Parts: sequence; C-alpha cells; structure tokens
Amino acid sequence: LKGDGQTVLERIDFPPLYTTGDSYITTCESIIPMGILLGETEQNSDDNNNNDGLSVGTVVVVVDEVAEGSNGALAGIQVGDILRACTACQAMMKAPTWQILAGGIGMPETQRFMYTIDGRPLEEVMEAIGSNRMDPQQRPVILVVERKQQQ
Repeated sequence: LKGDGQTVLERIDFPPLYTTGDSYITTCESIIPMGILLGETEQNSDDNNNNDGLSVGTVVVVVDEVAEGSNGALAGIQVGDILRACTACQAMMKAPTWQILAGGIGMPETQRFMYTIDGRPLEEVMEAIGSNRMDPQQRPVILVVERKQQQ
C-alpha cells in the first residue's frame, strides 16, 4: 500500500512466530464489521500446552472467535490466526507550498497504510483496525495472519 493510496503487490518477509515450523503467512480481506473477537496471549513457559509452539515471552494478538456467517468468516479468517499486520487509516494535513506560504494550515487527507501488529498491545490493534472506517473509498480491511497448517 503506497502513500498515495495505490495498492501494489509486494513481497514482505514475516519471520514465523511459531517455532515448530508448521505455520504460514496469508492475507484475508474483510469489510467492517468483521464479526471476530480478538485476544492477547503470551507464552510464559516452555511447556507448549497453551500456545502450541510460540517462543517464551512472545505476546501476540490472536483470533479467539469468528461469528458464523460474519464478514470475517466469509473472508476466511479462522480461530487461532495470529494477526501480524493490517491496513490502517490516519488523517494527515496536506498542505501545498502556496498554502504554507500564505499562512494556511492545509487540508486534511486520509492516508491508508500497512500497520505492523507484532509487539503492539491489543487496544492499539483494535484502534488500527477500526481506523479503516475513515477510508473515503470504503475498501476492505487487509489482515496479514500467521496460521498453523492443518494436520
């Protein structure tokens, strides 16, 4: 996602959070509301009973629930997906040089960008996802998730 709002497919490398080697990165596109419940989890010890292969001390935002028939379910979001990045919107002041010279402050413009979720608190992630409501083009939210392979 470029600063001018143009979407360009680029390859970005996300090192896996799972230490077991059986996960992969994928993307999902969903309109808001997604109908998903997110939670924050941390691997506190080496006993992989709870978090199934995450490194000790890893804090992640994970999908805890997906409502049946919801936009998130239709987009392919699954329980257990770890959120790694998402689109977010931010209002920025765009000021042409002539406006600055004339003492103006510019005009607000909404910019859409990819927001890295790794290491961010749940509240901040929720704000980033919700900020997509400001997108003047009302494009779907793009989520980058890490998912365990089906056994």
